[in-house]
Amino acid sequence: MITDYSDTARCAAFGIALVAAVTLLTRIYLRTGEDGSVFGAISYLSQFFTILTNAIIMVVMILIATGRNLSARWVKAVMIAIVIVGIVYHLLLAHLVEFTGLAFWADHGVHTVVPTLSLLWWLFLAPKLTFQ
Repeated sequence: MITDYSDTARCAAFGIALVAAVTLLTRIYLRTGEDGSVFGAISYLSQFFTILTNAIIMVVMILIATGRNLSARWVKAVMIAIVIVGIVYHLLLAHLVEFTGLAFWADHGVHTVVPTLSLLWWLFLAPKLTFQ
């Protein structure tokens, strides 16, 4: 089932894509300071499910914001993945490292803000699959 999204859903999707882009770019910037190269930072960060899922959310939300009609099943699968990121992080990983400053905001962006905004978007703005 291909879904057509409302103007409100597309505008909100753009906002989520923007938040995801800013947090991902911030993570790359911070890692570049440690690795010394953007390629090294992207290579290192791309091994993490959190980063990959946030990147997929960013792309999906950009597609929706630009008027692409995506399969409701595909969107649901991506939403499940990003919610798992938030749940696993907060239940199992959040207590392991204490971030400060920009790293704190980037960490919470990818683990808390993007998953929460994505879930809220899906719950309130995305058309749902129907049983047929």
